[in-house]
Amino acid sequence: MFFGNAAQLALNYGQKAQAQNAAGFNHDLAFELISRIRQLSWIYDQITVLEREYWELEEHRRGPRPPSTNWITVFIASAIPESLEPELAIEDKLRVLVESFYYLAHRLLVILDQASGNLPEMGRVKAEAIRRVRNNLIEHANKSGGRLIYSFSISNAAGVRLRSAAKTGDPDTFLDEGIHINAGQLRDELETMLRKAVAT
Repeated sequence: MFFGNAAQLALNYGQKAQAQNAAGFNHDLAFELISRIRQLSWIYDQITVLEREYWELEEHRRGPRPPSTNWITVFIASAIPESLEPELAIEDKLRVLVESFYYLAHRLLVILDQASGNLPEMGRVKAEAIRRVRNNLIEHANKSGGRLIYSFSISNAAGVRLRSAAKTGDPDTFLDEGIHINAGQLRDELETMLRKAVAT
C-alpha cells in the first residue's frame, strides 16, 4: 500500500490518544482520518494497475517503448461525440480514479486543517499540489486561475496529469506535475506530521 506507513502511523496515533483519553480527542474524526488514508492508498494502487494495463495496450499497438523514452498521450475532445461507448475506456477509468484521489486527498487535508481541537497534536499538512489540482483543475476549473478545457494526459514519466492541454491564447495557470509526484509529496508530508504526533 502506497500510504501503508501513513495509515499505520494514524492508527498508532488514534490508539494512543484513545488509551490516554487525550483531552478533546474525537475518535470519529480519527477513524475517518485512518479510513481516508487507506482509501487513498487503495485508489492509488488501482491507478498504478490501470496505468500498467494502459501502457501494455500501447506497446501492443505501437511496439516496445525504447528505453529512456517518455511516451505522452493527451486526451482532448474536439467535439461532442455522436454516441456513447457502452463502457468507460481504460483512460476514462483512469481519469475517474485520479479525480477521486484528489477529492479524497482534499478531504483528508480539510480534516487536518480543522483538527486543532479534535485531534490533539495533529498538524496541518501543506500538500500544495493536491490543493491546487483539486481547486484549480477540478472543483473551480471554470473560474479565474482554473483551466476550462477538460483534458488530461498520461505519460510513463509523470502518470496522469489533469487539464494538461490548453487553447492557444489561454492564460497560464497551475500545471499539474502528475499523480505520482503529487501523491508522493502528500505521503511524505503526512508521514512526517504523523510521526511527530505519535511521538508527542
